[in-house]
Amino acid sequence: MHHLLSFNRYCPIPVRPLLVVLALMAPLDSVYASDWPYTFRPGDTLWDICKQYTKEPGCWQKLGPYNNIDANRRIAPGTRINIPATWLKVPAASASILYVKSAVTLMMPGEQPVPARAGDKLPIGATLLTRDGSATIGFADGSSMVLEAHSELTLDTLSNFEEHGMVDSTVRLRRGTVKTRVIKREPRSQFKTITPTAVASVRGTEYRVNLVANSPHQKQTALVEVYEGLVDVGAQQKNYDVPAEFGIVTKQGQAPQPPVKLLPAPAFKNLKNTYSIAMEPPNAPAEGLPIQWQALEGAEAFRLEILAANDSNKEQVDRLLQSRVVQQPQTHLTGLKPDCYYLRLRGIDALGLQGMATKRRVCLYPQISAPVAQLEDKNDSPNLLHLTWQAPQGAQSIRLEVAEDAGFERLIDEREMRADRFEAHYDAPVFLRMVALDAHGEKSPYSDVLQWQPGEKPEGKWWFLAPPGLYLLGLLLI
Repeated sequence: MHHLLSFNRYCPIPVRPLLVVLALMAPLDSVYASDWPYTFRPGDTLWDICKQYTKEPGCWQKLGPYNNIDANRRIAPGTRINIPATWLKVPAASASILYVKSAVTLMMPGEQPVPARAGDKLPIGATLLTRDGSATIGFADGSSMVLEAHSELTLDTLSNFEEHGMVDSTVRLRRGTVKTRVIKREPRSQFKTITPTAVASVRGTEYRVNLVANSPHQKQTALVEVYEGLVDVGAQQKNYDVPAEFGIVTKQGQAPQPPVKLLPAPAFKNLKNTYSIAMEPPNAPAEGLPIQWQALEGAEAFRLEILAANDSNKEQVDRLLQSRVVQQPQTHLTGLKPDCYYLRLRGIDALGLQGMATKRRVCLYPQISAPVAQLEDKNDSPNLLHLTWQAPQGAQSIRLEVAEDAGFERLIDEREMRADRFEAHYDAPVFLRMVALDAHGEKSPYSDVLQWQPGEKPEGKWWFLAPPGLYLLGLLLI
């Protein structure tokens, strides 16, 4: 029995949502890898279709038998037929790799595997294998798909008929996870993701399909999260409507479980827009920036994704850099260099469904170095502290702390300055340290701690001046 997942055709929104199909079935290698599916519209004939889309001699005579259709009878609108990809006028290559992170392998039909690169064109039959990395695929109409780590994806049908506004894309997810964003399409176009639990989508939706199996021989479980759109899910003569912000679990050979509400988006705690990060040695990756968020009722774990957010991302597609699952509402950002990023956070419920996302932009930049300070002796005033320093590059101001103790628990003075020197009178020993502040208000590391104490009283040294003074006084009296 096939499992079916599709958009509800009676959805009340103005634009009719498009078909999404989720089926537990045997592999479909024989049809989708070589055929382009076409849906008849009013007035279509086999002759017209062959003339418009194919280069095959005698196509109109072959196409009917190929689809078990009598070429002489009228074909009703909505009838779906398959056209061999080799008959098409338009080269079936309307997808390309937009982004690659870490180790991703590309296998072309009949060729040796090679490392995948951004810009590679993906023809029918191309397969992508991700290990610890990820890849983003772009399609002719602007739709995109993120293939997450430890996944395998094959492109089965890619046809782009720009003159007629039709784009057909069919991919096969054999293992792993894929997140798809499909834009609104011309009604006869379609987008399919076929898996052992097959998915087909054709317009304006965002959803995620995760295939889970504890062992290679175990039947797979499909976790489907719907973030936009409305979806019908059916299996074993059981159907459910799954709207946005709901998810559903479908196990191979079983009816789907009732839809459940996805967890709401978590809230970050005290997350700033910018952070300075220590770079030692220079240009080394940043380590250990703490990130926290509010606890979320019903969340068994959390998934944090780190995506590139630089200005060169003109396509506005996901460029996944890191993904991690943690049990506690906190983690550390590691392995990141100075740049801007998106942090996308979701809660995970007891079924394994990932909820709605919080997304925040965060920019990291190198931390400025500590000021270099020194004390200078002032013989004319032993109680006068005289401090000078050299501000580091990028410093907007200097913050000075003066304390009675080396731990700076008993501060007696604290001030922010734009000068390069400081003077003050103290009657007892003090400790001093400084930090530099950059244009964002972020602090440098502390300078070395300096200890200062008053000098000897000048009265103890006046006897050196007595003999010369008496001599001068005698001269004046004479």
